[in-house]
Amino acid sequence: MKNTNTFSKFVLASTMITSIILPSFTFAATKEPKDATNFCAELATKKTEVLTKISEHATKQGTKHSDREFKIENKFSVRDANKITKQESKDSNFTAKISELKTKYPEAEKQTAIANFENTVNQARDLKQNKLETVVTSFRTQLEALITSKTGNSETVVNDFKTKATAAFDHAQTSCDNGLDANTIKSTFKSEMDLAKTGLKDSKDGLNSIKFQVEQSANDKKTAATTIQQEFKASVESASQILKEALK
Repeated sequence: MKNTNTFSKFVLASTMITSIILPSFTFAATKEPKDATNFCAELATKKTEVLTKISEHATKQGTKHSDREFKIENKFSVRDANKITKQESKDSNFTAKISELKTKYPEAEKQTAIANFENTVNQARDLKQNKLETVVTSFRTQLEALITSKTGNSETVVNDFKTKATAAFDHAQTSCDNGLDANTIKSTFKSEMDLAKTGLKDSKDGLNSIKFQVEQSANDKKTAATTIQQEFKASVESASQILKEALK
């Protein structure tokens, strides 16, 4: 059951890689001047600072998501390479064992029994590999879909906050240009920004972590892989018993 353990370690490692959670975003540039008369004069500078910070945050998150996706892709590539290497080694050992049996038992009937055994094991092996590959491919597809959804939702949350922040600044700037009362403009701006920040927090809290879904999918695939390995083992044991009887 060595292959099952390897598969288990692989899928569990994948669950660790895929915990994509939107980091906390602190709206730091909200230090309005104590003197409201300076608020309008500094508004354009504040807007640039805030929107730049949001854009930098979005860029940083995009880079993190790309890095995670690369690590996952690399994980699958390493898994595929190791699988091929291990299977080639097993095939080589099996071929050598069959060759020994054919040399040891030259009788026609026993040669036929050995050939039947070889065919049965090879067919069982191919069936096992195909089923395992289907399991891994399905898991990979689910994993990629979850990550894509999570990334898209996270980007939507940040972009929505940016839109609301921009609207608050533009509203304040229009009020300033129209010569409205500075204290009123500042108070309205603060209320709008507080509402935007509350919306950002609520949206972030509403983003479901994909960790549970990934772990559930990994456990399902682990169970499926274990069943496949058990079926293969049973087929080989049955074929071995038939061969043992034929070689007596």
